Amino acid sequence: MQQAIEFHPMTAEHLIVGPRKSHPHSTAILVHTGAVLVRLGKFEIPVCQNKVFWLPSGCLNAVTVLQGSVISTFDLSVRSTISLPARAGFIRDTSLVEAAAQQLRQLADKNTTNWDGAYGRLLRCVRDFIAYSTPDDRYSVELINTMKEIEAFEKSGSVANKVAIEKTLGMDAEFLTEQLRVRAWVRNRKSGQKIDKIAKNAQRPAEEVAHLLEKVAGTI
Repeated sequence: MQQAIEFHPMTAEHLIVGPRKSHPHSTAILVHTGAVLVRLGKFEIPVCQNKVFWLPSGCLNAVTVLQGSVISTFDLSVRSTISLPARAGFIRDTSLVEAAAQQLRQLADKNTTNWDGAYGRLLRCVRDFIAYSTPDDRYSVELINTMKEIEAFEKSGSVANKVAIEKTLGMDAEFLTEQLRVRAWVRNRKSGQKIDKIAKNAQRPAEEVAHLLEKVAGTI
């Protein structure tokens, strides 16, 4: 990291499947549209539109950004002189972070990213706000049910309660299941599996698997 705090806006043209690892910096993930799935231990937590999720440094996690999602991330170095939250969870009051992200995007578009100017002051404002926040890891019943549906899909390839998914995530359940299915194929490809083997296990034509990998994940 070049600065103690870095801002990264992102539009996911394709599904982004992050590795499971810990990072030497802390990260706040703000979802503008779409959704992000954060794997912590055996749980996979959906982070939906207008939500902020905090990941402290050294926290083992894997982040999946669903195709079409627009997000912003704030990476905070361990060099920060301010004590940051040590627990992962949702930052409930997101209005300040959202407003700062909007201003930071505008400044970045104008190439006005001077650390000593408005850009740097906004980043420090977000840092100070997070430092005095208490991330909430007490998930709602609706969110827990959706987490269980995602876990069930990974085991069986199907979901029982599509309505719950659509209500909680604000997206079509078929879209989510396609993303999860392709994510599994991406992981299989990274482990060295051939398209033909993936297609055989999925009981689908190899051409369909290759097409979905390219359409959803931008890879074959």
